[in-house]
Parts: sequence; C-alpha cells; structure tokens
Amino acid sequence: MTRRWRILVLGLLGLVVLILGTRPVGAAGPWRGQVIDAETGQPLEGVIVVAVWDKLSPGVIHPGRDFHDALEVVTDSEGRFIIPARSLTTLNPFVSFEPRSLVFFKSAYTWSGIRNVPLYTSRDEIWKLMEKDSATFELRPLRTKQERLNALRRPGDVPDSLIPRYLDAYGAESVQLGLKP
Repeated sequence: MTRRWRILVLGLLGLVVLILGTRPVGAAGPWRGQVIDAETGQPLEGVIVVAVWDKLSPGVIHPGRDFHDALEVVTDSEGRFIIPARSLTTLNPFVSFEPRSLVFFKSAYTWSGIRNVPLYTSRDEIWKLMEKDSATFELRPLRTKQERLNALRRPGDVPDSLIPRYLDAYGAESVQLGLKP
C-alpha cells in the first residue's frame, strides 16, 4: 500500500471513530419545575432560575471542569418554569457536558429544598426528575435585613451577558438593602 493510501485510510478511520464516538451526555431536557413558598405552599411568580452546565475534560487525577453555558428563565403565575431541551453531544469523545446547578433568585427569599426529595439525592437524579416534570423547589421567606444580606449571592463564574434578568434583580435587591448596585 502506498503512503498516500495509508494516510487516506487512517484519516477515514479517524473520522469514523469521531463520528461513532459522538454521544449524548446526561439528561438533555426539557427540564420543568415549580417554585413554591416553603411556608404557604403557594406558587412563586417571577423567580429567576439560572441553569448552569460544565464541560468535563480529561485530567490527571480528576476530570477538568470548566464553565460551559448558562440559561436563565422566569417562573410564571403558577410558579412553573421550563428550561428548553438542548444538545449535550460532542464530537470529542474525551469531552462531555454536565448540568452543574440551578440557582434561584427572588427578593426576600432563599433556597429551602426540593419537596419530597431526600437531601442526599444526586444532582443527576434531580435533573431526571425535572425531565419528568416532578420537581417542586421550595424557597423560604426572609424576614430580616440581615437574613436578606446573608442570602444575596451571584452565580459563580457565569458571564454577566448570560444572566441579565438575574443581575437586574440582584442590583435592585442590593439597592433596597442599602448596598451599592
């Protein structure tokens, strides 16, 4: 076999491996949930929900984990939200995408838990519950200024351009609490 043919065969073989190595990773949505007041059980309208995904790549001891993407949505009058389905496939067989977290923000509220889901439930199981439309997230009201100050947090490494509504609400809450926006 000539050198040219070997290079062509190896190139085609590499292409086949890449194509066959493409795989969906994790739950691909859509993900649905409802946000309620933990004390009253009433739906909370206008809660900003930020979903964050990471890119995992090979590492020496642990996989490398870097920010991949984020999406923000807002709950409706029934406290419901939908995070649209997305492609979590990659041509690189050594890289995968994984849901990292959900961040909730509503003035004078903080995270409380997920109704009827044990505290030790894995992140993957929670995202799968959301695919089945069976996740109810509870936020509890904050009564004092100090509680509100303690609960005021921004999502970690998410670029500002991906969370404009969150940042607007965060800024308004900061001003309301006497902080600089």
